[in-house]
Amino acid sequence: MLSKLRPVGERFALKSAAAPDELFAPLHSFWCGSGTSALALALHAAKLRSPDRSQVLVPAYTCPDVISACLAAEVEPVLVDFAEESAGLSLAGVSHAINSKTLAIIAINFLGIPERIASLRELIDGSPILIIEDSAQGIPRQNVAEYWQGDLITLSLGRGKPLNLFAGGAVLTRDASLQDILQSITPQWHSESALPYQIKYQLSQLLMRPLGFGLLNRIPGIEFGQTVFRPLPEVSAFPEYLSQYLALRLADYQAIQSMALVTEYREGIAQLSNQIMPLAGVVEHAENLLRMPLIVATPSLRDKIFSLLEAQGLGPSIMYRKTLTEFSDIPLSLGKASSFPNACKLAQRLLTLPLHRDVKPDAIKQMLAIIQQETTSVPLADK
Repeated sequence: MLSKLRPVGERFALKSAAAPDELFAPLHSFWCGSGTSALALALHAAKLRSPDRSQVLVPAYTCPDVISACLAAEVEPVLVDFAEESAGLSLAGVSHAINSKTLAIIAINFLGIPERIASLRELIDGSPILIIEDSAQGIPRQNVAEYWQGDLITLSLGRGKPLNLFAGGAVLTRDASLQDILQSITPQWHSESALPYQIKYQLSQLLMRPLGFGLLNRIPGIEFGQTVFRPLPEVSAFPEYLSQYLALRLADYQAIQSMALVTEYREGIAQLSNQIMPLAGVVEHAENLLRMPLIVATPSLRDKIFSLLEAQGLGPSIMYRKTLTEFSDIPLSLGKASSFPNACKLAQRLLTLPLHRDVKPDAIKQMLAIIQQETTSVPLADK
């Protein structure tokens, strides 16, 4: 199939404008080269504030770049399971894991569904533990001040992220003492010609079109959707030429209206059997979703639906595919997968569908027809 929907990522116009002093006011921003660098920078700031603490609580199912950032910041990741049928941390698991060495809790914004920051604060109970809100997958279209509640917030401008510029990341904070620390450790922006980036941008926009993406997928050896562990050698600096694109790129993102697509997915799924349903939090955070996340009743049914949608070029994704404990290339022991049963269930049953502007109603109808056929004909053999 030559024409394929990409799973994620918006095509956008590369327009220049003067960047405001604070793009996300009232929060203060500290810019660096990538989202992984931003998380490492946030962890380093947390260590400087509490040098006697060294452990960081991390969801058992998330991108392995989180572990890359922990290793770069020389902190010890401690995995925590999810709540049942959720992409939010188990509060009981967090409470059990907290001790005198706990430096921070990494609270992941999963596909635009924020973690329950207020509930985590109740568990901290006045201790110096920081909440680092990893919001690489979630940027608000309005009410910035209310949306982010962490002590430190980390963003990514990488490929497939909400505010995609193919490079860059940032740490945000309201805390004056953390601002002083970040000011002292954030790398200086590096200056170089923007021409290679502009050429890369033009090529990427062509390849993000359905025909271009389909042709790219036919090149032998090129695979999308594979998640691997990549070490972070150092916290990289922000490319200065990107600053001219930030303001209008944010305005373009905030103008996107995806509610109609979310509603069409939800209404279609509601007419199907109870073998597939939206992930918890989809309704409350529909306007900021990066993809449409669904939970399928069984791993085998999820895999079958994914394969059929993929074969039709409809842009499905099953995200990271496994828990952090199952990445053999991560160079440290993180425990056994069986210790994190809810994270394992999510990894095995999650299916996400595209929400970008190239998704048309006919494509959604085709996806729903495939899902309907499978959910009405496949027994719950491995539930």
